[in-house]
Amino acid sequence: MGWLKRNLFFAIGVVVALGLLGAAGFYDYQSWARNQAAFAKLSEVYNTLKELNNKKPSPGNSQVDNIAAAKDQEHQVRQWIDQTKNFFQPIAPIPPLTNGPVSDKTFAEALLRTIDQLQHEATNANVVLPPQ
Repeated sequence: MGWLKRNLFFAIGVVVALGLLGAAGFYDYQSWARNQAAFAKLSEVYNTLKELNNKKPSPGNSQVDNIAAAKDQEHQVRQWIDQTKNFFQPIAPIPPLTNGPVSDKTFAEALLRTIDQLQHEATNANVVLPPQ
């Protein structure tokens, strides 16, 4: 008992160290179990992928008709494209083409007019533009 009284801090330190070692061991065991479960799941997914990779693409069988499914999906995509055509209308050219190709002078005037318009819109919207 005398030794314990003289080395009380040492004894408390040993007990705390043993407790921390036990907690670390428990934490390692839990992590190991979690890693084993994750590795098993990864192996299962990898084996499934390997199995699918080794199969040859086929048109289907009596239960699954891949060609009909592909045609059905193509029909659905074409319907979706037809529905969305209204949202993708072409933009009118600047300047509008009236007679023949655009000359350099016409393009320069239209460009200056457009830049001026954009600068006025930026000023009205309190947007600071760099000079020139």
